[in-house]
Amino acid sequence: MKIDRLENKIINYLTNQLEVELIYMFGSYVKGNFNKNSDIDIAI
Repeated sequence: MKIDRLENKIINYLTNQLEVELIYMFGSYVKGNFNKNSDIDIAI
């Protein structure tokens, strides 16, 4: 597998994971479960 293809797969995976996290956070915010003092960490 070429490095470019591997990089694309990793980027696509991280993008999809980030979208899931953002949707989860947005859902928590809408439901009122979101704590304004919560830390948001993105680890790669």
